[in-house]
Amino acid sequence: MDCAALMVVTDGQVVFEWGNTANNFAAHSMRKSLLSALYGVYVSDGAIDPSKTLAELGIDDKTPLTDAEKQATISDLLKARSGVYIRAAGETASMSAARPERGSHAPGTFWYYNNWDFNALGTIFDQETKESIYQAFQTRIAGPIGMQDLQTERLQYSYEPYSMHPYYGYRISARDLARFGQLFLQEGAWDGEQIVPATWVRESTTPYSETGGSGTYSGYGYMWWIASQDAGPIAQGSYAASGYGGHTLEVLPDLNTVIVYRVNTDDPAARLTYGSRVDQLIVRILRASNRVAAPSRAAEWALAGWGVLVVGSLGVLGWHAWRYGARRGAAGWVLATIGFGPIALLAYLSSRGRSRQGLRALGGALYSGAGYAIAWVAVQITFLYLWPSRSPLFTLLVMYGVPFTIGLLAFRAPYMRARLGASYRTALRRSMLVEAISTNLAVAGATPVAILSLDQWWHGPMALQSPPLLFAISSLALAIAGLVPIYPLHLWMVRRGYAVWPGGTRKEIAHQEGIAVPSWRDAYVFWWISLALMVAAIVLSALLLT
Repeated sequence: MDCAALMVVTDGQVVFEWGNTANNFAAHSMRKSLLSALYGVYVSDGAIDPSKTLAELGIDDKTPLTDAEKQATISDLLKARSGVYIRAAGETASMSAARPERGSHAPGTFWYYNNWDFNALGTIFDQETKESIYQAFQTRIAGPIGMQDLQTERLQYSYEPYSMHPYYGYRISARDLARFGQLFLQEGAWDGEQIVPATWVRESTTPYSETGGSGTYSGYGYMWWIASQDAGPIAQGSYAASGYGGHTLEVLPDLNTVIVYRVNTDDPAARLTYGSRVDQLIVRILRASNRVAAPSRAAEWALAGWGVLVVGSLGVLGWHAWRYGARRGAAGWVLATIGFGPIALLAYLSSRGRSRQGLRALGGALYSGAGYAIAWVAVQITFLYLWPSRSPLFTLLVMYGVPFTIGLLAFRAPYMRARLGASYRTALRRSMLVEAISTNLAVAGATPVAILSLDQWWHGPMALQSPPLLFAISSLALAIAGLVPIYPLHLWMVRRGYAVWPGGTRKEIAHQEGIAVPSWRDAYVFWWISLALMVAAIVLSALLLT
């Protein structure tokens, strides 16, 4: 991340200042929180009635609004809940892509980060107060709190041909934003004068919507992003003004601290950042300033110790495979040992030849579990970097499709190919139903853990400052949760005489009675049972979540 300016203000004192804090960088979407404060002043004066509808205000657009859309109130717009889904000035590609279908939600019922709402609020403000946003902000807020660099006379509205509601851009410095954040930290008071009503400060920084994000970005108030739950050192009730590229004004009431982070988005080469990564940066700043306790190193030491055990287990596994010629399926057991360390090694050593059914089933379950540990890493990377979709259906498809694909292609089919002596294509066909059963059970076990805990694991880098540790802990936990219902499947297969674990010497394989894969009839019976368990787990998790 390229930081152009950074300020930390604690207990009303500047404790850190770096970069060009006097430069008026583009504010981007931070403009919305500035307007929110201005609305509070004029609502208190009686100039603006937040209960008025667009119809009562005479607000329309070049794409005419429907009668239903005109029932949205000013309050709905402040919460980004207007239900008006048409093109707006200043929209990003992601905002356009996420825009719901027109008429899909009634006013006040659905949150969508909507530039139409924010721009229309600018038009409404000018209409109701007979002042421009910039003039009013200078007179009622910037001047009274002593902003040093803001030049409102140089700011202007930006119109687009497809909308009558302009984009009201701001350019503002880090130190002026720090003053604005301090104003809100002091509940709208400055030098004994109430600039913004305290009730409005509290009302506008209350989360009315769950956004699907994390940390400060998990809730939304009146054009403020708000932490709707604790996220490590970022406590519930903290809030932020956020703009494109990482521009952030973070207000942390529990720490009596304001943090301003700026990026020079005028520079096309600047590295930008977003969302939870900004929260991670904020946490690092807090730790460096000693405002919160340093994280425990116990987890890091535990992971290092586990790494030593994994490496040692891989060494023993390699020696055994070389010494006894047990190369069949060795690659799968290497992956299993990477995922489960000495536990997988013990299962491998215990499930040889004529071992007890329970141990053989454990070996097969751990072999599958290793595949799911790798799959859950892929699932998390998908949501974090590739397709951060908020769609529940998309989430379920990824949570099922990725483990199934990895399990089938990299674990189940290669094993079955070796056992059957068949082509890879035949092995895929014979393995598909068994892998579907296994995936159903894995998802049944992992879904409650994923839905109820995954959001907290994403705060792992804040507490542990180690994204690799986050992936390791969460992926292993999800794999173990999925392994629990997989084990009965493998025990059933062992008792029915089906092969469940890969590898062994030819002599050991000769001692294993039974065929490589279940019959179609047996597999279908177990498939229906596994499907029912998966659906029940998803429904139960959804009920617990609500």
